[in-house]
Amino acid sequence: MIKQRQVLKQPKVTSVNLANITTDTDTFQFREYELNEWHVGELQRYLRPVEGFDPIDLWRHPETSALVVLNGHHRFEAYSRSGWKGKVPARIHECSLKEARKIALEDNSKVRLAMSATERQDAAWRLVAMCEDAAFLYSKREIVALGLVSDGQVARMRRTYRQISDRGDDVPETWLEAVGRDAHRGADDGWDAEDWVEARAAVLSDKVGKLIGDEFEKCPDAAVQVVISKAGRQGCRLLLDHLGAVAVGDTAEEIGLLAYVLYERLTREEIEDLALQAKAFANLPF
Repeated sequence: MIKQRQVLKQPKVTSVNLANITTDTDTFQFREYELNEWHVGELQRYLRPVEGFDPIDLWRHPETSALVVLNGHHRFEAYSRSGWKGKVPARIHECSLKEARKIALEDNSKVRLAMSATERQDAAWRLVAMCEDAAFLYSKREIVALGLVSDGQVARMRRTYRQISDRGDDVPETWLEAVGRDAHRGADDGWDAEDWVEARAAVLSDKVGKLIGDEFEKCPDAAVQVVISKAGRQGCRLLLDHLGAVAVGDTAEEIGLLAYVLYERLTREEIEDLALQAKAFANLPF
């Protein structure tokens, strides 16, 4: 007689306050790293208002009644970093610690081939470009519900599609091609540089984003060294500008900019103290 493997009944999906959820990564996170920053960032980017992500699997601790994450550590982190208020969809498992570990492993050990950021954008673009009698076949709500892109990006895709259609041009197969086609026209002709940058960033992220993100977890100094060497002088200046920092060179304009920033942010006493420190450090002859 063949014995059938006993399968725990899957709990129903319920809503749980985010503030009531906790984690125990030492017990229930079996990946090499507790969190992949790149993946958390991707989840934050595509977090849908109100609806949220797929349910997080939680374990109710039999002694403390604490709700501990079994599966969904990255989703939980994305909720937290995004300032999510209120409840999130979840499944609460009430079982032994032994069974809880098995539940955490069963889902995480599944082999998946997730869609890349570029693939999600291109899939959304294809749905936007499907029309019947000059009307969009898929509503914004339907496309957003698929978790492909945000509501705002669907609106921009629709605007781009109308512009291409009004000109009688062939509809490109990819979103990057669609937003890049009008790059030569400029903003005055309705071209959206932000969409183009975002589409190119998605392609680049698919190629090296996870690799660089993982390296920042393993050896940040090595990752920084590669980014700096590949970005070059101008790229580093753009990066500093993006972060709200100031790149200082040896030109009068750059030195003047630094002086203005110091004047705006520091007191007179702090500036004088900084000048004394700089003099001592550089052994300046004045």
